[in-house]
Parts: sequence; structure tokens; C-alpha cells
Amino acid sequence: MITLKLFAAVLVLMAGIGGGLLATRITKRKGQEKIAGLANTFAGGVFLGAAFLHMLPDAIENFNTFMADSDYPVFALVAALGFLIVMLLDKVLAPAYGGADSPKVIYPYVLMATLSVHSLITGMALGLETHLVSAGAILFAVLAHKSTAAMALSISFAKGGAPAARSRNLLGIFYTTTPLGILVGTWLATAIQGPGEVHFEAIFDALAAGTFFYIAVMDILAEEFKGKHNHLQNFAMVTLGFSVMAVVAIWT
Repeated sequence: MITLKLFAAVLVLMAGIGGGLLATRITKRKGQEKIAGLANTFAGGVFLGAAFLHMLPDAIENFNTFMADSDYPVFALVAALGFLIVMLLDKVLAPAYGGADSPKVIYPYVLMATLSVHSLITGMALGLETHLVSAGAILFAVLAHKSTAAMALSISFAKGGAPAARSRNLLGIFYTTTPLGILVGTWLATAIQGPGEVHFEAIFDALAAGTFFYIAVMDILAEEFKGKHNHLQNFAMVTLGFSVMAVVAIWT
């Protein structure tokens, strides 16, 4: 399993680099843009399914092992905290430093910070995954989303007038965030044992569930359904991605 996760880290790194290199071409060719959008929408369905059918139930189960006497929904509180942290980065801090109507030089860097938080958490979630089938489904979603996020970030740097050398260096850092998360999650899965392992998994599963829900609904689906006419195709891809995770949940 560790070997497969290391291989997954390499694949995600390549997906990020490929997305960055193809950013300009994707935006110019409508056919490729549509394919990328459908793949990203499918990833949104997978992230949604992973949050509701995998991570949140795991968080509830783990919290119940050491908080069985408490009726307070701590799992929901932690999940909401994960959701709010990413929302703070994405919807409060990023717009505060400029947007489409009033671009500022710092905006691409705030966007990078937001996407990097996404990438690090999704990478750790994949690294901590112990079920092969579920890990494979999450990996597919991560690959699709990483490439499109790299495209968006590359285009943002170009529009913000960032120096080419600095853009390449920062994109290089962004490419490594998900692989780094995978490596950290893999190490934590083997390093933490006993009660500490259960506590960590409970908290992280809940945080990841909130983050995955945000990525799916507020990031991917809100963008892909905005101002486009292929809504039925997008809905079909969301449903397909969610259905994949629903089937995977049978064996996990």
C-alpha cells in the first residue's frame, strides 16, 4: 500500500505540472476546455461522495470510541470548522486582495495559498486512506482537480502580471503540495499508534470531510455550473462521481 501511495504522489505531481503547462492551450480550445470541465465536475461528485459516505461516517465512528458518553455532535463541529477555514481563505481573504473587477498583484498569491491548503488536505486524506478501492477513487478525483487547479493558478499568475521566473517557482511549490500531503499522511498512518491514532483520525476525517464538501460545492460545482449551457452533462458527471463513491462504500 505504501508503494502505491508513493506512485500516487508521483502521478499527482505529473498531473499538476501537466495542468500548468496546458493552461493556455486549454483556454483557447473549446473542446479541451469542455473535457477538462467534465472531468473536474466528476471529481466534484467524488469529493462530495467521499465527504458524506466515507470521511464523515469514519469520523463519527472514531469519535464514538472515546466520546461515547457525550451527545454533543463534535464530528459535525470539526467538519464545519474545516469548511469555514477554507471559506475564510477562499471567500474572505482572497477577494480582499482583489478580484476580477479590481485585480491586484497580490491576488494570485492568495489564490495559491487557498489552493495549496486544498491540495495539502486532500493529499493527506489520500495518504491516510487504508482501503485500496476507496484510495483509487479519491486518487482519480485528486488527479482531475489538481490539473484544473494548476491551470487556474497558472492563468491567474499570467493575468496578474507576475514575473515569469517567480511564477514558475511558485507553481513548482504548488505542484508539490498534494504529493507532500500524501507522504505526510502515509507517514502518519504508520507512525501514530494506539489511542492517539484514533483521536487523530477522528479529528482529521471530520476536518477533511468539511474541506472536501467545500471543494465539491463551493469550488468545483459552483464554478462549473456558472454561465454554461451543458448543465445536464455536468449534473450527470456529478451523479456519476457520487455514485462511484456510493458503490465503493459497499466494500469499505
